[in-house]
Amino acid sequence: MPKKHNLTKRGDVWYYRRRVPQGLEKAVGQSVVQFSLKTKDFKVAARMRDELDVEWNDRFDAAARQSDDPEQSRAALSHHEALRIVREYVRETDLKFQKQEVKRGPVPEGIQRDIEIDLGISEQTLADPSNEEGLLKVGDVSDKLLAQHNIELDLNDPFHDEFFEFMRRALLEVYRRAQARHNQDFSQSHYDTLFAPSASNGARATPLMPLSKVCDEYIEDYERMAETKNIRNKRRRDKRVGADLILEVMGKDTPIQDVTRKMCREFVDALSKLPPNRRKRFKKLPLAKVLAKAEKQGLSPMKWETQNSYLSTLNKVLDFARMEGYIDSNPAEGLMPLAISVPDEEKRDPFTLEQLQAIFNAPIYTGCVDDDRGLNKPGPNHPKRSRFWLPLISLFSGMRMNEVCQFNLDDLKCTEAGTHYFHVFPNTKDQRVKNKSSRRMFPVHPILIRIGLLDYIEDLRAKGETKAFPEIPVPKSGYRSDVFTKRFASFQKGVGIPRKVGTFPNERSYSFHSFRHNFRDELRRIEAPVEIIERLGGWTSGDTAVHKKYGKGHEADHLYKYVKRIGYPGLDLSHLYVKKK
Repeated sequence: MPKKHNLTKRGDVWYYRRRVPQGLEKAVGQSVVQFSLKTKDFKVAARMRDELDVEWNDRFDAAARQSDDPEQSRAALSHHEALRIVREYVRETDLKFQKQEVKRGPVPEGIQRDIEIDLGISEQTLADPSNEEGLLKVGDVSDKLLAQHNIELDLNDPFHDEFFEFMRRALLEVYRRAQARHNQDFSQSHYDTLFAPSASNGARATPLMPLSKVCDEYIEDYERMAETKNIRNKRRRDKRVGADLILEVMGKDTPIQDVTRKMCREFVDALSKLPPNRRKRFKKLPLAKVLAKAEKQGLSPMKWETQNSYLSTLNKVLDFARMEGYIDSNPAEGLMPLAISVPDEEKRDPFTLEQLQAIFNAPIYTGCVDDDRGLNKPGPNHPKRSRFWLPLISLFSGMRMNEVCQFNLDDLKCTEAGTHYFHVFPNTKDQRVKNKSSRRMFPVHPILIRIGLLDYIEDLRAKGETKAFPEIPVPKSGYRSDVFTKRFASFQKGVGIPRKVGTFPNERSYSFHSFRHNFRDELRRIEAPVEIIERLGGWTSGDTAVHKKYGKGHEADHLYKYVKRIGYPGLDLSHLYVKKK
């Protein structure tokens, strides 16, 4: 492919320019796509061009699918026709090479060495998709092959690049087979699954399997495993949503054997542009239109973790297909999301002192109508349930929301020395921790005791309750935090704390998780040792120096020495203290 493919220059500025495929002008609304890339740097323009090529290919494909004109389905049909052509080329060329080798017979050692070098150079040249010499060779063979089949494929045709890539892989396969025979290596019949005998022969050893059927089989297999391992509904639902997106991007009728590395890269590219909560925002709008609207409206894409989750599902589906014998290798292996992975400590900012004062002087802490719809309305009542306790507990423990939401009354324990502590551990089936490091003991801060936490727990025990916060229901996802996240977001908005402030890269983000960052900053302020910070926050496992030195029975007593020093200078919570009788 020419380096300046789909690029043109006006003055010093690069423009993206490509012709709309014939017959799609009306559907696309223009005959030529052209706009400024607003850069003078060719390398930057080339990177932008590569991204735009994928995007406009998707748009053209979508326009063709939506058209009633049979002529406009040519691009979709060409995929399978191109595979047939390049597979036939590999089979015939490989056979021709074999006949030449037999006819040539044994060759002198010096010539044998020259042949080996030539084959090695050809393989290296074709193995690099950006090698100029390789591109010229691929282009030359492609032109001849298309001419033989009376096919005209314009450079601006959305299918051109895919055929070009098929041809590169075909040539690479031919030279790899020749090199193997030269080295007397007959251990493999093929090197690229695209040209496996099962894929190339008219009568396949493995029948074409639609991607939709493979996804269905994978989901069924996953559901069986999920039942035995008690995996939450949310994770199971996420797998199904991921499979649906795979089918939407790649096509449900696409044979699993025809899924290429390029298609997997296009899936990754689509993930990098897809906004979160797509179904809520755009209902049943087709993917191509969603991506176009997201770009037009400047919507932020899904975060790295969500993109990685979808990509993980693609890898799982393809690995499943490989283990079932449908394909020989996973073409998505090694691909990563294009989003930037943000470290945990940078995902949310700690609340400022002013924000903490606003939170703990809100009506729920000074007197409100109730702790439901009247949460932020001043009133005579002082309900002390989850909406009262969760922010306080997280502020003085750094615990994650779901860790607190799921507390059993029995999770509050006491050492022989009299230190009360939370035992963060999945003791019952409805409890979950993020990872092994999250399992820990956490001393109860003296301020929480002064506010009445121990009395609250005892009152619930007297009522026969087993949960610390029984009013938080368990949703279908299995995570109580899903419910409380919405409740706290409503409260946060009510006290005037925005979810986000500023714009990237100076954007600041606030949520319930900000309490955890406040806690970590406070541990640093009191100069707690790193191993103490990591143990209290659940950032490291129980197999630590602290755990080994003090043992399971005395760890909470030792950690309490640091916890009790946490004080948040400037934050006065004395109005919450229980008055001594």
